[in-house]
Amino acid sequence: ETDIDDFFMFYERHSKVLPAVSFHFLLEPSYRNRSVKQINKPVAKLMQLAVDRSPTDYVLHHDIEFVPSNNFYENVVELLQTDPEVRNMVDEKTLFVVPSFEWSNFFLNLTNSADSLNPAHDTFPLERHMILGLLERDLINTTEMRFYRRYNEDNPIIYEKWVGQKNISWYYSPFQPGYESILLTKRKGMPRYWHKWKGPWFPRVGLIEECDANGYDLAVLKDFHAFRTRKADKEIPVEDFAKEQLDEFRQGLPDRYAMHAYVPTVEDFDTRTYQDCAWPENMAPPSSERERMLVCEWQDFANSSDHRRQVPRVIEGATVDRSVSVDEISLAIHGSIDRMDKLLNNAKRWVGPISVAIYTKSAQQIQESFNFFKANARALSKVSFHFFFEKILVEKDKLYPHNYVRNCALNFTYAEYVIILDMDFVPNRRAYGDLKTLIKTDKNVRGKLQNRTVMVMPAFETSLIFENEDDMTLGLAPPSKPELLRAVHVDETVEAFHLTKFAPGHGPTNFDKWYNFNEDTSYDIEWDEGFEPYVLAKRE
Repeated sequence: ETDIDDFFMFYERHSKVLPAVSFHFLLEPSYRNRSVKQINKPVAKLMQLAVDRSPTDYVLHHDIEFVPSNNFYENVVELLQTDPEVRNMVDEKTLFVVPSFEWSNFFLNLTNSADSLNPAHDTFPLERHMILGLLERDLINTTEMRFYRRYNEDNPIIYEKWVGQKNISWYYSPFQPGYESILLTKRKGMPRYWHKWKGPWFPRVGLIEECDANGYDLAVLKDFHAFRTRKADKEIPVEDFAKEQLDEFRQGLPDRYAMHAYVPTVEDFDTRTYQDCAWPENMAPPSSERERMLVCEWQDFANSSDHRRQVPRVIEGATVDRSVSVDEISLAIHGSIDRMDKLLNNAKRWVGPISVAIYTKSAQQIQESFNFFKANARALSKVSFHFFFEKILVEKDKLYPHNYVRNCALNFTYAEYVIILDMDFVPNRRAYGDLKTLIKTDKNVRGKLQNRTVMVMPAFETSLIFENEDDMTLGLAPPSKPELLRAVHVDETVEAFHLTKFAPGHGPTNFDKWYNFNEDTSYDIEWDEGFEPYVLAKRE
């Protein structure tokens, strides 16, 4: 009750400067001993309460003793609104780090203010040029991450990049255990602060480790920072129970995220009967028994607690021979039913097996898929279809789960080798036969594939502009390398895929070398951040 009285006295005194602030209360029994109260303070629950009650799409996981740089709010809103790359990164599993700084011991000793540092708001260095000047004079430091295992000798924020790089708004940072910082994140769909944390030690450390286990990236914002407004509290020794909590938290991470990636699989679809299944009244009668069975499987999924489910080999290509998988090469392709017409181009160019995973969100989409199969049965005779079901439970689920569906196509082909391809790409003519011959006859290529090497397939796109993507036809895709080189260098109708839009995506392919390379069947390249090529690889 005393805490509540104190708060309202504070609020009445300062309400004019707090018009945009919402306050939430977490009520817990009091402790007479203030040190015990501090040690048992449920910091993680308080942080999560503030996040949950925010009305915004994005949140800044902030600490109360820090102030953000000048115009932080206006500038970060503008960044999210005008930079689609940054916005997509936040939406697609990236934590943006806001570098934080504090007065150095040198400064505190110089000013004799180590015990009473509380200058006026406008004396803090809240402009980037001020931070850079003070860093050069050793008057400020980056805020210490006291649980970072290298003890700040190599701060993950990468001080040199933040200071030196120009013409960028962000850069990637490597994760290390013990990393803790102010974060800009999406509010919904994020991992939560672990509810068992007690005390001030590990909540932010735990959140970042949980995000890392869940596949998040870390990136540092270049033009933003925060500054500590007062000297840090005297460090409280880490209690044994806090260390035990950290051990428990870390031991649970692999189990939680193994389950996160696990997808229930219907291995016995062929033998199920679905005798008690009633056909939906709002749908046309099924065109085949397989269609009826799959709709019934969907109904079972819809009534279950499963978030996702996959049904392999619902339709199996007539030319697929399960017993002959050695040296076989399959395309592994994925997509939703509205993109399936693109598959016909691949079926025309690729004479080998194709493994396709179809992303499905309703029984009606299953029926559309079977109508497509029936209308194009002859062209799809060598294609095996697998279905990936997903329920839309939260806003984030509206995003297409690329890697789940890719894995579905990849895991359920019998071929020894796979080419992982997107639906709107096609291989060159005779690629299937030429690659099979290459693997059989070239010991160097075969040895690399057998020894954890992926072979990059250079990717191209038309440079012609179409009002409607559907106007593009297979006839625009050069069928061979000589014809492709002519289209690139003479006709200028073809260009390296996205090289001008996102160079890291395919830049490491080294297209200039590929155009003129005749010395061997392959050349080595180096991986770089952002590289996302289409590849030929051994499936296992």
